[in-house]
Amino acid sequence: MNLIWFLLLTILGGCLAELITLKDPVEKFKHLCIVYKDASKCVEDRKECFDETVFDIAFRGLDELCNKRQK
Repeated sequence: MNLIWFLLLTILGGCLAELITLKDPVEKFKHLCIVYKDASKCVEDRKECFDETVFDIAFRGLDELCNKRQK
């Protein structure tokens, strides 16, 4: 059991280190942000077809990454 916890913590630590060293996430995920912005515009333009609230909740993290961090 202790070995499993150790391995999980080691993996988690590696992931955290990777996130911490991600100096410019907007630049690294530029293509993803372009696709997200296009999808957001599509949802905004077609409110009768899509539930904008569900879209906003589902992709809140991408909104933070692509819009708010760029400023």
